[in-house]
Amino acid sequence: MAAAMALVVLVLAAAYYGAPYWTVHELKQAARDRDADALLVHVDQAALRKSVQLALGFSLAPSPASPESQATARSMLEAMPELLSSPTSLMAMLLQGHPSRVLDPEAAFVPVLPEAADGDWPVELRYVGRSTVEVRAKGATGGAFILRRAGLFRWKWSAIGSAS
Repeated sequence: MAAAMALVVLVLAAAYYGAPYWTVHELKQAARDRDADALLVHVDQAALRKSVQLALGFSLAPSPASPESQATARSMLEAMPELLSSPTSLMAMLLQGHPSRVLDPEAAFVPVLPEAADGDWPVELRYVGRSTVEVRAKGATGGAFILRRAGLFRWKWSAIGSAS
């Protein structure tokens, strides 16, 4: 009986610890399959959009441009977070194994060759507290995919950058 109980505890602990790895696997598989619905199951869209807005970190400074030009520029800039956090952009980031260079100018950027852009990059996962993990391609520096706990065994992609 004690052995069975120990085995159950061991399995639950492994599932608890390994859940973010499974989420990353599911995200990468959705990107490879070009399945937006499967991808969005594992994405906290509101939090990720906010993270993209913060990562972009720009604002329109006063300029001598005409009010019409400023309005056009402002609407284009306001659309950027939505565009960069769209399923298509998220899939591209997952296939490359790193966040967009636009979002993380300090990331080590390696151009992705068509044969390498398959989303099958080895994962380096680092817990930052009990409810947050940073996910990077093994050996990569710079930007990371941030997952946050969304239940006991569920995780959601909720930010881009660094959790620490």
